Amino acid sequence: MINEILLSIVTVTSPNAAVLRQPAEPVTSFGEHTEKFFHSMVATMRNAGGIGIAAQQVGETMAVFAVDVSQCVASGDTCALDRRTVKIRSVSPLAFFNPKITKVSEETNVQEEGCLSIPGVRAKIRRANSVAVRYQDEKGDTHELECGGIFARCIQHEEAHLRGILFTDDAVSGDE
Repeated sequence: MINEILLSIVTVTSPNAAVLRQPAEPVTSFGEHTEKFFHSMVATMRNAGGIGIAAQQVGETMAVFAVDVSQCVASGDTCALDRRTVKIRSVSPLAFFNPKITKVSEETNVQEEGCLSIPGVRAKIRRANSVAVRYQDEKGDTHELECGGIFARCIQHEEAHLRGILFTDDAVSGDE
């Protein structure tokens, strides 16, 4: 069992808020430290009531985010993980080390989002309906994921954090 610790969430008003705008650095070595960091990120995210969290949000510039949308999807909702159809709830939470979005759908939609680093603020954001992403897990194994809905939206939100972009940077007015 990996011991996780709750990490401090960096907000836009934190003294170290500049880390939220820093681009992520690739993770080049994997082991117990990456597993422990992932589990601590998940514990921190869940404790704060979030469904995604990026390393910058806990003061690190590693290229990693964690996502757990298991409470936001129906029990039968699926995604494609390594070309196999799986239930989203069975693979959550997921660690995305060194992620690269390889495909986005042409179809988009506008929905309201929030962010653990900007407490109390909500904004309408246009995102692709579905995405494909290549990434490494906390052990360094490479995977490919294709998903839609809230899972795709969360991945796009967290991947933007790794580029130093906050969701409010992409806010749209009305239902544009």
